Formats: sequence, C-alpha cells, structure tokens
Amino acid sequence: LEQSLRAWGRIYGETRITNTRQLNNDRIVEDKHYTELYICISILILCISPLIWFFSQSLYYSKREKEFNILQSIGAVAKEIKQIYLQGGLCMAVMSLFVSIILSYAGSYILFYVYNVMMPYFTGENVRYVFYMPWYAILISIVMSVFCGFFSTYLPFRSYYKNRYSL
Repeated sequence: LEQSLRAWGRIYGETRITNTRQLNNDRIVEDKHYTELYICISILILCISPLIWFFSQSLYYSKREKEFNILQSIGAVAKEIKQIYLQGGLCMAVMSLFVSIILSYAGSYILFYVYNVMMPYFTGENVRYVFYMPWYAILISIVMSVFCGFFSTYLPFRSYYKNRYSL
C-alpha cells in the first residue's frame, strides 16, 4: 500500500508519504507486554487452586471420618477403606480431566470474544486475534487437574490411616 501511494505521489507531485511501520511496530511491542501479566496471573491461579482443592477435600474427608470409623468398627480392613479413598480420587481425577478441558476451551473462547468483539467498541481499535488454544496450555491444565484430583483424596487417606487407631 505504501509503495502504491508513493508511486501515486510521484505522478501527481507534492505528496509526501512517511513510513508508519515504526509506529505500528512500537504499538505491537507495547501490546505484547500484557502477555507477561497474563502469564503471572495464570501461574498464580495454578499455584492457588491446588491449595483450595486440597483444603476442600480434606474438610470433606474429615467429615467422613466417623463413617470410616464405623466401617472399621464393624470389620472393614484398612485395604477396603483405602479403596474407598482411591475410588473417590480416581473419580475426581476423571471428572477434573473433562471439566478442565471444557473450562480451558470456554475460558479461551471468552477471552477471544472479549478481545475481538467487545473491546473494539470501547477502544475504537480493530485488532483481530485468532482463536488459538495452545497444546501446552491444555496439557498443563490436564496434568494439574488430574494431579490435584487424585492427590486431594490420597493425602486425606494418609492422614486418616495414621490416625485410624484412635478407636
């Protein structure tokens, strides 16, 4: 486009064309600084969410300790109680796998929609982004959710197993 305008300027004379690429490049570099902020927020969420998950599951299984004590008093062995915990952990890991994939895509699409549809109304800039969900983001969310889902039930079992002789 710039070359066409320059050629037009040579034909008609007295037309001055300046290079606006540097201004565009500066704006793009300026916009890219938000990526670090998004990465920091994502890391913070990845660090905080397992703590919340472990805490809620610990409370859930601490409320169920009386149930496990009753099962133990009527003859259930530690292996059977361990199986209850592990089956809960397996179910939690499978559910978290599906939920994390769905929420990852939904969150990514919501951000895509906000940037492409809603933000141009407020800023007046029409910068279009493509909808892209990186494979490593999906992999990290799957690994973290399955890890948290399984270990959030395994760790309360270890705590219960240590204290099971309190009957």
